[in-house]
Amino acid sequence: MLCWGKTTAPLPKTATRSMRTRLRPKRRVLPLLCRETKSTPAPVYHRLLWYTTSVGRSFIFILFGIVLSGFGLLLLRGSEDTWICTEGVWVMHGHPRAGKPTVPCPIKRTGMKLMSTAVSAAGELSETYTCHGANASPPFTIADVPPTAQSLALTLDDPDAVDGTFHHLIIWNIRPDTRSIAENEMPKDASVGNNSAGLAGYAAPCPPSGTHRYVFTLYALDNVLTLPEGATFSEFSTAIARHTMTKTTLTGSYTKH
Repeated sequence: MLCWGKTTAPLPKTATRSMRTRLRPKRRVLPLLCRETKSTPAPVYHRLLWYTTSVGRSFIFILFGIVLSGFGLLLLRGSEDTWICTEGVWVMHGHPRAGKPTVPCPIKRTGMKLMSTAVSAAGELSETYTCHGANASPPFTIADVPPTAQSLALTLDDPDAVDGTFHHLIIWNIRPDTRSIAENEMPKDASVGNNSAGLAGYAAPCPPSGTHRYVFTLYALDNVLTLPEGATFSEFSTAIARHTMTKTTLTGSYTKH
C-alpha cells in the first residue's frame, strides 16, 4: 500500500487483529494518493499527483475560466476600438492602441466621372488641343467626387510615345468641390508639376506620326499633397501611392494628318 510515497510490506498471516490495526499505514492524504504499488515513485510524481485531486482540478478550471474571460475582453475591445476602411480612407473607431495602418485602404469605385468636350463620342481628341491647333489645354467637367476627398489631381499621359510614356500635364491639390475647369486655364490654388519636356504646365499632344492615345486621369485623394511646384511625375506618383481613394480616366486618340 502506498500512502504519500511510503511502501509497507504485507503483514504475516499469523499477525493478530490488534497487530494488524496497529501496523496498518495511516491514510494521511487523499485516497487518490493511496494506491497499490510495488515501488515508491519519484518525488516529482508526487507533485504531479496533486494536480489530479479535486482541489487541483478546481484550481485549473478557475484559472482556465479567468484566461478565457481575458481573451474575451480583448476580443471585445478589439471589435470596438479599431481602424475602419471607409471610402478608401482609414477612419479611427474608438481609441485603438495601434497606429494608423500603413497598408493602403482598398479603393472603392464611387463612379467619379471626368468629361470633356475635347474628346468626341467616338473617342477622338480635337486638334484644337494639340500642337497642330491652338495648343490650348482642354476644358473638363467633374462629377461624383467622393464626399470625403480632400483634394483632386489631374494628369495627361501618352502611353504610345516612342521613348516610353510621355507626361503632358500634372496638376494636384485641386479643390475637391471643383466641378469644372475652363479651357486653357489651370484650377485656382492648384499646384502644377513639370511635364516630360521639363516645363511646368500643359504640353500639347504632338505625335510625330501615326495614332497616339492620350489618357486624362482624375484622382481623388484623402490628403493635400505637400509637393513643391515643378515636381516630376515620379515624385507625384510616389506622393499619391497611399492616398488615392478612387480614380477615373478619359481617353482620346489623335492621328497626325
